[in-house]
Amino acid sequence: MCGRYSLEVSYDLFASRYGIEVESIEYSGSKEIFPTNQSPLIMNQKDLVLGKWGFSNPYSSKVLINARLETVNQKPTFKKAFQETRCLIPATSFFEWEKSGTEKEKRKIFVDRQFIFSMAGIVRQEEDQLVYSILTMDSNEEFKHVHHRMPVILQAKDELKYLNKNTSIKDVLSLCQQSNPVLLVR
Repeated sequence: MCGRYSLEVSYDLFASRYGIEVESIEYSGSKEIFPTNQSPLIMNQKDLVLGKWGFSNPYSSKVLINARLETVNQKPTFKKAFQETRCLIPATSFFEWEKSGTEKEKRKIFVDRQFIFSMAGIVRQEEDQLVYSILTMDSNEEFKHVHHRMPVILQAKDELKYLNKNTSIKDVLSLCQQSNPVLLVR
């Protein structure tokens, strides 16, 4: 699961990381991005847009902030977005709550040797705004002690392939399943 994340970086570093040449949105970094907040997304190689975190849920007042990689291509809520409008969700860290007995401790997680990393996301249009959800998967071995789920974190070399609409769904699922970053828990 991924319930909060951060993007603590200047616009210049952000733009440089993703090869963005024109400032197309008003951007400011954030120490903690919550569900329903607006945040930058990368679409179609170098398009920078703002999206609201969380698909609306017709059965609840809670938004759907995560989509399970294992079922994203089957669930009607996520299938079309996964097949047609994938995005990169830039982050510098994400947060998870580690259980210790009856207590929970908030942990800040970084990707080793990647100041800015990309979580795999899906996007759809709802009324007059873009909304997005983060893909999650079973945690890798080193992270299981914190939580059983983690965001799909793409390797930089796979980002454009993930965004490309011509990449087969089988290949997109395969590159997501290969996600196994070294995570630093603080």
